[in-house]
Order: sequence, then C-alpha cells, then structure tokens
Amino acid sequence: MSDTAATPADPAPAAPPTAAHSLSTIPAAGDPPADGNAGFLAGLPEDLRAEKSLAAIQSVEDMARAYVNAQKLVGLDRLPLPGADSPKEAWDVVYARLGRPDTPDGYAFAYPDGVGDDEVGGDMVALFKQAAPQLHALGVTKTQAAELFKLQAQVTLEQRAAAEQALTERFETDDAALKTEWGAAYDRNLATARRGARELGGADELGALEAQIGAGRLIRICHRLGELLGEDKLVGGGAAPGGGMILTPDQARQEIAARQRDPEWTKAYFDKAHPGHREAAAEMARLHRFAYPEEPGG
Repeated sequence: MSDTAATPADPAPAAPPTAAHSLSTIPAAGDPPADGNAGFLAGLPEDLRAEKSLAAIQSVEDMARAYVNAQKLVGLDRLPLPGADSPKEAWDVVYARLGRPDTPDGYAFAYPDGVGDDEVGGDMVALFKQAAPQLHALGVTKTQAAELFKLQAQVTLEQRAAAEQALTERFETDDAALKTEWGAAYDRNLATARRGARELGGADELGALEAQIGAGRLIRICHRLGELLGEDKLVGGGAAPGGGMILTPDQARQEIAARQRDPEWTKAYFDKAHPGHREAAAEMARLHRFAYPEEPGG
C-alpha cells in the first residue's frame, strides 16, 4: 500500500445557470423560428406571453421597430373616432375638434375676388345659408364649407360662360341663314322684326325666348308679328336702288316665275324691237339680283 494518498479527480465543471428570460433565447432578426413567434415568447416573462399585442412580434428587430413607431406617436394630438353605433354627441365632439362651427350660423361664405351675384346669376350666398343646417349636420367644417362655396361659384361661372358662347354661336349661325333667306330684304325685314319684338316684351323676356327657341325662329316670329301690326315700311324710304320694292330671294323668284307666265311680258322681254323690251329687261335684271344675291352682280 502506497504512502501516497490518491488525488481525488477534479470535479466536473458546473453547468451555467439557465436564464429563463435571457435575450439569447430570442431569434435573431431575419431568422424567424419555424414555429412562428413561440420561440420569441419563450424568452419573455409568463405574464407577457399572453399579450395579444405581441402576436405579430417575431424577433428583436420587430420589437425594436414597434417601440420606435410607438415613440413617434408620443406627444401627438390624437383624436379617437367613435364607433359606428356611437351616439350623435360623440360625433359632435369629433366634428368640433375638426373645425365645424358650433352652429350653422357660424359658416361664412364669400365670393372670390371679382365675382358677385351678377356674375353667377343670383344670390348664391343666400342659397348656401339656407343649406347651412344640412352642412352642419353632415359635419362639414367651416373651412370646407367656404371652399365648397368658392368651388360652386367657379363652376357656375364656367357654365354661364359656356352657355353664352353657345348662344352667340347659335345666333351667328341663325343670322347667316336669315341673310341668305332674306337677301337684300334682310335690313327691311329685321326692322319689321324689331317692331314686332317691342310688342312681345322687354329684353329679359326676349332673351329667355331666344335661349329656348333660338335667334332665327324668334326673329321670324317677330317679323311676322311686325307684318301683322302694320304695312311694311321700306328701309331708307322704302325704295330699292334703281326703284321698286326690296324683295327676299324667294319673293324675287316668285316674281320671275309670274313674269315668265305672262305672254305679253315674255314677248316684250325676248323681242328687242318691242317698245317695252328695255323696261322688261331692266325689271328682270332687278329681280335676278334679289333672287340670286350670291352671284356676281347680284
């Protein structure tokens, strides 16, 4: 037996203590665990594992981003929205915070610079004041109502300008048709139409009629009324250049047809030796100018 005592074996190193809440148990960013966020939750205290707000957190990076985003909201003036079934009073609080006036009388409506009742064709301010209770009930803010008014004024201006342009173009088309139809008698017939127009009413009434039926039809109606009111008076004393009545193209063509049916007149017109030839030829030339004003010499 040896005198030397046996050296006891070195004890095995102690296992490191397990940390139930160590960050080493949290998956690294970009490497989500196969079992969703179960591994992430395992590294948290038990009282936090059931938090529903952590259901979407998969990693430390997710948690850091969520924290940063939450910090950005700190200090902001947040306005919680009522639910769909919330009472009217709850929404009144929201509308007031957004800028709705306390009462419908709190709205202010003003035209843009250079625009007024005349330009939009009526008192638009009064119209919007009548609608103020409905705007208030819908939660429209004071700024929104003012901008809505200006937008409506602009739209009305554009609509009126387009209507006036269309009316002008229609008048020009109708006037050109009348000049072709009436020919040299245009001025005389227009004077007759003015006489009839005075019996129909003032400018407002005539303007409304023109907008409905067109300038051409209105002038023809006024012309017919003027004829019924009295015998036509010729422009400039009533005589056409060279003598005779001023005729429309249709009237002149009717006169030519009537002359051509008259044997005595036809004989004088075609027989240069006839005593009445020069008179018949001059009359035909005059009628031809009225009947065909677009031809050279017409």
